[in-house]
Amino acid sequence: MGKKLQLTFDDGPLPRNDALVPILNEVKGRKVVAGFFVLGQEVDQRPDAAKEIIKAGHVLGNHSWDHLEPKTSDYTDDEIVKEFQDCHDTVANKVGVTMMHWRAPRLDLDGGRLPRLLSGSGKLYSLSHCDIAADSKDSQGKTTAAGMLDAIRADLAKFGGTQGRLLFHVKKETAAALKDVLDGLVKDGHTFVDFGQAAILIA
Repeated sequence: MGKKLQLTFDDGPLPRNDALVPILNEVKGRKVVAGFFVLGQEVDQRPDAAKEIIKAGHVLGNHSWDHLEPKTSDYTDDEIVKEFQDCHDTVANKVGVTMMHWRAPRLDLDGGRLPRLLSGSGKLYSLSHCDIAADSKDSQGKTTAAGMLDAIRADLAKFGGTQGRLLFHVKKETAAALKDVLDGLVKDGHTFVDFGQAAILIA
């Protein structure tokens, strides 16, 4: 049975011309709301690009200031909170949007440390980490539609839920492959639905 899939994109909003704009155009044709988890430093450089995401009707989420490079465990608790707070404040001040959602760089929760620091009463976000059901692996060497489809299909085969999120990145290669990837998933019997965390992943 086909699954209901949400579209989410990490990093960005840059590069704008080669990646963000064609991705927005492709998602527009699908008539669904996607989630874009942006980096604060890129929003700071091009707030207009982040505003394009909002103008297109999509949702912005927090992906930290600069992706917590080279690895999350290198950062102290205070540094992690600052990374997400700075991104949150930049989007609020330069884009005029108060983000409600967050996603860890590399999906690395560092043994639960990030949710403890960022989610819950009195924290930056009341909602939990925005997890995924399937990864296109476009940030791990998959540059073609066939490669991304194989990665997503493998993850979905292991995922027992009826509704889940797909992970892509704002990359030139992803923009070029996205139509064929999404068309392939439709042929598999899946449908695309609006992004949101109200509909919990059903395991």
